[in-house]
Amino acid sequence: MRGRAGERGNSRESRGPLLKILKVGVDIGGTNVRIGFVRADDAGRALLKKSALVDLHTCKILPFQLQKPAGAHSLVRHIAGHILETCSRLTKKGWRVDRQLGVGMPGAYLADGRIHPGTVPNMPGFEKMKPWRLFSRYLGPGWRVTPSQVNNDGVVQGLLMAGCYAKSKKMTGGKIIALVPGTGFGAGIYRVKDGSVKPVGGPQQLFDVIARKARPGEPLFNGKDRNRGYPARGGEPLSMEALAAGRALQLRGSFLLKRSVTGERLSRLALNKTAGNENRYAKELFQQVGIDLARFILLIRRGRFKKMHVPCKPPTKGASVFLIGGNWLIRGAGLKISLPEARKTLLKAGCPDIKIVTINRIRELKGLAAVLGVLGASLLVKPKKPR
Repeated sequence: MRGRAGERGNSRESRGPLLKILKVGVDIGGTNVRIGFVRADDAGRALLKKSALVDLHTCKILPFQLQKPAGAHSLVRHIAGHILETCSRLTKKGWRVDRQLGVGMPGAYLADGRIHPGTVPNMPGFEKMKPWRLFSRYLGPGWRVTPSQVNNDGVVQGLLMAGCYAKSKKMTGGKIIALVPGTGFGAGIYRVKDGSVKPVGGPQQLFDVIARKARPGEPLFNGKDRNRGYPARGGEPLSMEALAAGRALQLRGSFLLKRSVTGERLSRLALNKTAGNENRYAKELFQQVGIDLARFILLIRRGRFKKMHVPCKPPTKGASVFLIGGNWLIRGAGLKISLPEARKTLLKAGCPDIKIVTINRIRELKGLAAVLGVLGASLLVKPKKPR
């Protein structure tokens, strides 16, 4: 892990703070780790705004580092060491750090903190561990980490998204689904009761929901070399991760255009009407993403869907609010082509009541895309009850 001390936003320290309580949130993604100390109100609730980040540290994860358990130990040791060092420094400045920890990281989590097999393919070193115990071990006495304080990174980001949405709409009951398509396809399911928003229990991954079957000739990416696509025979099951994740979009675009393209390049081609056939192929690809997203939403709302990897089916039936986070689907061709296509498809299906809301339409979340994981993780740390 390599720290980036010069990165803008690292080690932000407040000047003359009025509130002295800090929560600690850790966001472990596919390529970066972010560790944040988040200001809380007098009741011990984390403040959900960018200025509440008193200290933010970012370090890189190299792909090979988490292939074995030793790498997982090394990463957690690094995170714990930074937390302890920063805690000591901020305490000397008059802050009071709540010695609990909230963590968002890849994986589907069981009630006892175990990771469901096969749900951390990029971090197999963690697979047979209980991450909460690792953090508790390396933070040492005086710190509290429980199974409920470590959850999937998509679920953690969605918790913040759902909480802000429910508050802005004065929602008192119902069900919210948060979708976070990034490199993979993160998601979270939440119940709203009396204005309080909580994740449903158990592993709630939706990345492996089968949205449809492949058409003949459509690109597939399986097997040992996942970067080289091959044409489908037709009828093969396709999950949302294979259809609407950023990595899948890049691979499918490269296959169709017969040259390597990034997701950003693909988005520009889809919006550039002078790009000829490449514009047509890219535009059709983004339109198909919208249609697949709508099909997925209908399956989820009905609660009738099949999964490819994690057998647990979270209770999604009846959900009518779908929040969209991540990166690529809330801007560029994702925003201008895919989402309108999804809304149009839902209207044709006779479901005008289903709401698709991007996070940039929620006032409290504007400008927070890069730190949603840290702020969301801090929400896993519940305020201590007064003695």
